Amino acid sequence: AASGDSGGDVGQSRLPRSFSVRFTDFYRDSFASLRNASNISNRAYMKSMRGISGEHFSKGKSGSFFYFSSDRRYMVKTISEEEFACLGRILPDLVTYLHSDDGRHSFLARFLGCHSLTIYGRQIFFVVMNNTLFSGSGPGALKVHERYDLKGAWDNRNAAVLAPGSKATCIHCMMPFT
Repeated sequence: AASGDSGGDVGQSRLPRSFSVRFTDFYRDSFASLRNASNISNRAYMKSMRGISGEHFSKGKSGSFFYFSSDRRYMVKTISEEEFACLGRILPDLVTYLHSDDGRHSFLARFLGCHSLTIYGRQIFFVVMNNTLFSGSGPGALKVHERYDLKGAWDNRNAAVLAPGSKATCIHCMMPFT
């Protein structure tokens, strides 16, 4: 935690003496085990998280902010207090699953940390995830030529209600359902 005079300029003014920032690391052991399973040392994680890559800072439709760590290895997303509570509830099962044989090969997002910053009394929660598009920064790194936003939408996604006893077929697996 840091508090007191910053000793340096921020914009055109100095931070007030009462300015304080508190960093909190949640579920430390659970996330350390997930980072370890991904061969990410705590030291490497902290080194990557020293700064953010501002040019990729964007605000999503949910009101959350997304940005990358300075080396682009990780993606950071702000989350609501409700999402934080939900993550806390599912985390033990998520850790167990991701350590299992099936989980190691899963396409689920790899959460690597959950933290908060408290600034002027306001607590901001955020999660850190692997950037699945990161392939390194050297000459052999792969370059992403196109990206698509694949999140779901609810607009115009309503289907007519089926009559009782009618059958429907799943368009993904072609299995019939009643």
